[in-house]
Formats: sequence, C-alpha cells, structure tokens
Amino acid sequence: YSQELKQAKESIYSAEYEQKAAFTGYLPQIAISANASYDFMPGTFLGNNLKPFNYAVDAGLTQSIYAGGALRAQNRISDINVEISKLSEQLTIEEILYHADVIYWQTALCNQMMQNAETYYKIVEELFNIINIRFDDGLVSKSDLLMVNTRLKEAELLLNEATRTASISNQYLNILMGIPVDHKVEITDKIDTAVEMPDLQNLNDILQQRKEYQILDAHIAMQQMNVKAIKAKYNPTIVAGVNFGWGTPTFNTTGKAGFGSAAIASFNYPILQWGRKKYEAKAADIEINKLNFEKVILTDQINNELSTAWINLNDNSKRIEIAKENLSVATENMEINVLRYNDGLATILDVLSAQLSWIQANNNTAEAEFGFKVSVADYKLANGNKNVKKIIIR
Repeated sequence: YSQELKQAKESIYSAEYEQKAAFTGYLPQIAISANASYDFMPGTFLGNNLKPFNYAVDAGLTQSIYAGGALRAQNRISDINVEISKLSEQLTIEEILYHADVIYWQTALCNQMMQNAETYYKIVEELFNIINIRFDDGLVSKSDLLMVNTRLKEAELLLNEATRTASISNQYLNILMGIPVDHKVEITDKIDTAVEMPDLQNLNDILQQRKEYQILDAHIAMQQMNVKAIKAKYNPTIVAGVNFGWGTPTFNTTGKAGFGSAAIASFNYPILQWGRKKYEAKAADIEINKLNFEKVILTDQINNELSTAWINLNDNSKRIEIAKENLSVATENMEINVLRYNDGLATILDVLSAQLSWIQANNNTAEAEFGFKVSVADYKLANGNKNVKKIIIR
C-alpha cells in the first residue's frame, strides 16, 4: 500500500527504460527522408535548361563502428542507474519496515496502557464501594468518601484517555497497512514480549550493509563513467552505412526520376578544442572528489547512529530491570497499605497514594519495554538489517 514504495518501483521502471534506450546506440539506425522543391529561376547546366520541380525520397542505414567509448560509458551509466534505483527501493522498504515496527510496538504499548487503566479503575472502584458501605454504616468520615470518589473520577478520565490513545494508534496501524481506519486489529505480541538482544557489529561490516553507503558508492562509480563519457566525446568516431534513393537527379535537365544507391563512411576526430576536453574532465573529477568527501561524512554519520543506538539499547535494557523492580515494590506497598488501612493503622490517603504509585509503576514498566523495542529497531536500522513484526488481523 505504501505510496513511497510505489514511487520507488516507478523509478526502477524509468531507469530500466533508460537502460534499454542506451543499448539502442549499439544497433543500426534506419531513417527515411523526403523533400521537394520548386525553383522559380531554374537556370541551365551544360547548355541544357534545368527543370524547376525537384523531389527525392531517401532511405538510409547507418551503423556506429567506433564511438570513442561513449556508447560503452553511456550503457554502463544506465546500468548503474538501475542499480541505484533498486538500492533506493530496498532503502525505502527498510524505512517502511522500521516505521511499521515502531507503530506496531506503539500499538502494543497503548493496549497495555489501556489494560493498566482498566485494572486501576477497578481497584479504585472496589475501594470506593467498600468505603461507601462503611460510610453508610458510619464507620468512616465523608472526607474519606469524597477523596476516594475524586480518585475514582480521575481513574475514569485516565481510562478514557488511554482508550482514545489506543484507538488512534490502531488507526495509524491501519493506515500504514492500507485498510479501513476503523478496522479492529489484534496484534500478536504484548509490550513485554521478549525480543532478541542484537550483537554489537563491526563498523566496516555495517557500512557494506547500509543502502545509503551502497548508493553513494554507485554514484561514485557513475561519476567515474561520466568522466570517461566526457573524454570519449573527443575521441575518433567511425560510422558506416548505405543509402538508397529515388527522385530527380541533382542537375535535373530531363524531369525524370530514378533510383540510386551509395555506400557511406565517415570519420571524425576533433583536433583543436582549446583545452575543452581537459577542463570538462577536470570538472567531472572534482565531482568525484566531492562524492568521496560525502562518503567520509556518511561514514561518520553511520558510526554516530550506530554508537547512539547501541548506548540507547543497553540503557533501555537497564531501564526495564529498574522499572520491574519498582513495580514489585509498588505492588507490595499497595497491598501492605490496604491491609494497614483495614487494621486502622493507615489513612485512606496512604491507600490512594499507594494505588497511584502502582499505576505509575505499571505505566513506567510498559514505557521502558516500549523504549527497548524501539531501540532494538533503531539499532537494526542503523546496521542495515531489516526488522519487521508479523501482524495478524482478525
């Protein structure tokens, strides 16, 4: 469905047609021409009056015998252009897969956030029901009931927001897949689904995997062939062919048309161009130098992306451990405060605070898991590997 991928595919088709067009330079060329003229002052030739009306039809076949290397260079340039178009398509696919991976895990995160909000709402609702009964029995103050009721409304707002966010994330996923935005998509993974920790790779190996680096190499090769094509314009060229014609003769004294044929050959060799060949070739060489500088810049950029992605990957892995430990503490703290409240050793505010810490710890854990999933996708994109999750639609 991706329009970017369709554009990349069209670029390949365009490059392949240009490749076919370049190859026709090796083939014989056939041309037909016709002309007619009327001379208002025909004059004479060898004492004979020339006829005023002249006409001719010619058909010629020519074949390039030697083009100075220009044809070979142009065909090689067209071959490289096809290669660049295909690499660009692969780069587009990798970017689409990366984007799909992030949206996929974002949807898993939003679903988890919604489940957390639902659980939190039920916990607060259960507490409200208990406090409401105790208030009716005169065992608790109205301030306690109001505090719990306020927290229940906040939990309801949190659930509504989480549900809205999950719906929007689901729409993004549907748009990415080209299906109706309101279609219900069920993804196969939860946010805490384990994913494999990538291994640290060598920069030189990664450079050969990165499509941007391969594309730049191809552009350098194309520019090198362009230098050869420029120099080839000033090399000798040889063309041969045959020509067939029917029409009046050049000196038309009879007015009668006839057939004629001839074999032709031409040789061209530029002698003096006042250094134009050298200047054009030098300018093309400078473009190669610029591309090589760009290659160094790209290498530094890839190295930075790789290092940053690796740091984020390890940092987010540690964040998960810390978040899970915090969630364990928050869960135990909530359970203890509920028991202490039932025994009259804690206030309702202690319970509400513990419950709030619990939902925050749950959401922090989910966000840490999401951060790790995205950092894995970032690292795989940085090292040029494809990364895609299977999405099951029910």
